Amino acid sequence: MVLAGTGNRRMPQMAADMVTRPDEGSYRLADTTRKLLDRFFEVHHELGGGFLESVYAKALARAFTEARVSFSREHAVPVFFRGKTVGVYRADFVVAGEAIVELKAARSIDSVHVAQLVNYLRGSTLQLGYILNFGAKPSFKRLILSNERKSALRRSAAFCGSPPLAR
Repeated sequence: MVLAGTGNRRMPQMAADMVTRPDEGSYRLADTTRKLLDRFFEVHHELGGGFLESVYAKALARAFTEARVSFSREHAVPVFFRGKTVGVYRADFVVAGEAIVELKAARSIDSVHVAQLVNYLRGSTLQLGYILNFGAKPSFKRLILSNERKSALRRSAAFCGSPPLAR
């Protein structure tokens, strides 16, 4: 595309065109993220939409295994309250010991799905989470909740007189 007064240079079409990608090393979990999303899109490309979540879970597990991505399925993640374990939930996957992954086979990622993952992150020591939706159009949402932020949320809740948030 040639625009008047610009010579042969392509002008940015949207703000995202002007954003430079950070160096791979600047984001500590970049390698985990890349491997995770590459497998997600591989599985969706081969299977398409319309299957049950359990089918995608088995396919994703196979893709992780073949790509030598470390993972655990139906991973028990303890939920802490005031420093004590008060429960356990089962994450669909924990990838590389760093990311909670919840699978969905829905029309779109809903706010309920996001709230579920936020609670999982709040209740655990893991800081990175993904919702992978294998709907007709593949979509994902990445959430990062640092342990420092979790501590600040707990302090804020205690200061306001609210019950402290779970660790």
